[in-house]
Amino acid sequence: MDLEKVRRAFKRNRFECSVFETAGEAAEYLDGKIDGETVGFGDSLTLQAMACMRN
Repeated sequence: MDLEKVRRAFKRNRFECSVFETAGEAAEYLDGKIDGETVGFGDSLTLQAMACMRN
């Protein structure tokens, strides 16, 4: 999958989008963006694949 193409498509449709090389980089970015906030995720397959959620 060409993630740069996907990122451009999101931006073209006015969505904020970031692309990361690893799940760890993505988790670190999100941790900084939502630090101190309460966040809920409903059965996220992406987060399960990143091993961020426990069943």
